[in-house]
Amino acid sequence: MTKYKFYTYTTIGLSILFVMITMFVSFHFLRISTIANLDIEIEAVTRLTSQIASMAGNSLEKNNSKQDIISSIQEAIENTTEQNSFISVYNWSGKIVAYPNITKVGTKAKSNALITNLKTTLTGEELYTILLSRESSDEEIIYQQPIPSSDWIIAGHINTKSVTKRRDTFRNQIYISFLIITLLVALFVFGVIRMINDYFEKQISIKTQKYEDSFLNIEKLNSSLENYQKNLLEIQMTSTNKSNDTEEIVQEEDVIGTVKETAKKRLLTYVRNELLSIPTEELAYMYVENTITYVVRKDGKRATSNESLDQIFSNLDNKSFFRVNRQIIVAISAIDVVTKYGNKLRLELKPESEIDVFIGKNKAAAFKQWLDL
Repeated sequence: MTKYKFYTYTTIGLSILFVMITMFVSFHFLRISTIANLDIEIEAVTRLTSQIASMAGNSLEKNNSKQDIISSIQEAIENTTEQNSFISVYNWSGKIVAYPNITKVGTKAKSNALITNLKTTLTGEELYTILLSRESSDEEIIYQQPIPSSDWIIAGHINTKSVTKRRDTFRNQIYISFLIITLLVALFVFGVIRMINDYFEKQISIKTQKYEDSFLNIEKLNSSLENYQKNLLEIQMTSTNKSNDTEEIVQEEDVIGTVKETAKKRLLTYVRNELLSIPTEELAYMYVENTITYVVRKDGKRATSNESLDQIFSNLDNKSFFRVNRQIIVAISAIDVVTKYGNKLRLELKPESEIDVFIGKNKAAAFKQWLDL
């Protein structure tokens, strides 16, 4: 259950972040699109206004009747108020002369704050900002062009209601699209997070199993070491009490193997230029440091030897001593515990060694075989 909570919370968090980003992007995308459409409408109504003003001016220069010209314009613009843009005609006094809704002809044209004079031309961005920042009517005059040789003015209108409705429709379409995308992304993220989490859980499980196996192997190794030390101690005590009994020696060999015939019982060492003979059963470990061979006893006392480790090891009982590496030889009785150290085994000795004692990966098998594993 906790795992699925993690999936859910992570997915919700990423989805909220995605929604915030998409809302920000969609807002700017909507703004850019609306401004682009307004620029198109402004250009269209400006062109239409200029064309009609030019045509009406030419007709007046040809002495055509004003009433006929206005009737033609009225007929051309009839019922165009539902379009995004349309035109109308009013005179200098503000009276409407021609309008798509004929019922407004003869009425007073509304004053408009979007343009201040006949030379004012709005951009799509300016119009978009104005429409958002003020209470606009259903239509706004965005361009004006006087008709030559008359008191008439052609006005270009923008249908703000139609523009706003189209913008809202487009906005809703964007939001629905992003909502669908968000849901798809949420499902995708949920699946990816679950896949990644399952992968790492599997890897952790494998590593945990390896650690457990390693721990069991070390535990087994230490148990074997303890049993080996106990058996060796019992054999040494039996050998001491019954050294002249041939049958006991045979039994002894059956338990730990044939004892090396050349194994010495004592090792000659030096302590401050004094010769000291140490029984091999009192030896803990021997090591080399700065070309000097040190001999450490079980009581922690240290002496030196003129012999190399090779010479010393060749005269020791291989059942009681193990050559860890070229630097140190340890007695089985001196090994306190074996621990895992990366790909190596680390021996903790008693008395404590001044150097770290590691058994490399290649020699670990020989060490286990030495302990009859």
